[in-house]
Amino acid sequence: MLWIDEWMNDLSNKLALGVDPSRKFDSCNYKILRAFAHNGDGAHNTALILPELVNAGVKLLVYTGNAGKVSFI
Repeated sequence: MLWIDEWMNDLSNKLALGVDPSRKFDSCNYKILRAFAHNGDGAHNTALILPELVNAGVKLLVYTGNAGKVSFI
């Protein structure tokens, strides 16, 4: 998964996505992962709230692993 970090931290990709160039992307933040698992969040279908987030103007980055594709919504 290291290539994702490299791609997301590439200056041209950050600029294309509208990301602050000084911001560093980490594909896995273990502190957040532990909190996520500890609270049982993995058992919830969070896909149900995606339309609400998109309609509220929250931008999403979608990685489709089986197609090797990154989409910005």
